[in-house]
Amino acid sequence: MSIDALRGRYCLNPDGADTMNKIENEEAPMRTMLDAVLDMGEERAMKRLVRQLLEARFGELPAEAIARLGKADAGTVERWGIRILTAASVAEVLAD
Repeated sequence: MSIDALRGRYCLNPDGADTMNKIENEEAPMRTMLDAVLDMGEERAMKRLVRQLLEARFGELPAEAIARLGKADAGTVERWGIRILTAASVAEVLAD
């Protein structure tokens, strides 16, 4: 969250920079947790999109493909998402 957003949320005095710095520093651990949660949500959204694209292109997915997609890390899912554009099969998309 930006300083301006925090200012509007926590401080009625727009010149309260000291107050804003204190709030920002106290929320640092919370920001780290929030970033982790947002990353997890982004990864889930990527997996959902790749699954939808695979199903749209190749039809119903085998259980093994769904399981691999569920276990894959974000970088792998991103590579697979790009491969969907040129692959001839689900197996080709998911090839190591």
